[in-house]
Amino acid sequence: MKTFLAIASAALALPLVAVAASQDGAKAAGPTTFEIDPVHSSVTFRLRHMGVAYATGRFNALAGELSYDAADASKCSVTATVDPTSVDTNNDDRDAHLRAADFFDVEKHAAMTFASKRVERVDDDTFRMTGTLTYRGVEQPLTAEFDMIGETVNPRSQRRTVGFTTTFQVDRAAFGDTYGVAQGSLGGTVEVRVDIEATEKR
Repeated sequence: MKTFLAIASAALALPLVAVAASQDGAKAAGPTTFEIDPVHSSVTFRLRHMGVAYATGRFNALAGELSYDAADASKCSVTATVDPTSVDTNNDDRDAHLRAADFFDVEKHAAMTFASKRVERVDDDTFRMTGTLTYRGVEQPLTAEFDMIGETVNPRSQRRTVGFTTTFQVDRAAFGDTYGVAQGSLGGTVEVRVDIEATEKR
């Protein structure tokens, strides 16, 4: 009976050993390309409204890739694209106004993008990323700190999965977006939060 239990235990352990070995091998091989999972990722934002509260919203369409190397932050990178037509503030009239020329001007600018240029490790779980944010056709430098939430192997796909989060501020005027600022109805700074779950690309 003991022999049978030992054999059974070894058989059950083999898949876990194989997953761990493949994960360690992927880490040792250098940077790995991951694809952003739009279902488990989000871009949300908020800005002051009338100086007394925050108006909030999100974008429902996010795509992109990231390159991650646990051993060398300089080999990490991110490119991401948001579709501004997917804005969702839980109000159809407001969403239509946001898509218009006063704000996102989606007829002229079909995407908001971010492309990293440099990545540095701050500590074990935090990376400082510097790159270019493009909004309303205007390019501006952006530096943000990304916290790594974790890394695992998806039990269904058997692919590595990583998660990151960041929050940063955007000066609307730097991109020519000033509607409502002078009147005090809207704040001039937008707080953006990005939560990313990405899966190893095959």
